[in-house]
This record gives sequence, structure tokens and C-alpha cells, in this order.
Amino acid sequence: MEKVTLLAETRQETGKVKQIVEEAVGSIRQLSVEIEHTSNMVTDLEKDSHHISTVLDVIKTIAEQTN
Repeated sequence: MEKVTLLAETRQETGKVKQIVEEAVGSIRQLSVEIEHTSNMVTDLEKDSHHISTVLDVIKTIAEQTN
């Protein structure tokens, strides 16, 4: 009888571990999506920053010519 109880407890614990692992995998997948989104935002920010720098260079050049 003791072996049957141990087996039942082992199965129950295995089920709990499986659920924890599945939740962890889901969290990791969600984190991966969020990291990809953040990476895209940083890339866009880099492009915008470059455009702003170009505009500021033009403004600086015009300011130097008018002084």
C-alpha cells in the first residue's frame, strides 16, 4: 500500500512540476516578444536620433553663415 501511495504522490508532484515548467516557458516566450518589441523601438529611436542630428547640423551651418 505504501508503494501505491508513493507512486500517487510522485505523479501528483510530477504534474505540479510540469505545470510550473509550462508556466515558465510561457513567461519566457512573452519576455522574448517584449524584448523583440523593445529592440525595434531602440532601432527606431536610433534612426530618429540620426535624423535630428542631421537637422541640427543644417541649423548650425545656417547659423554660422548668418553670423
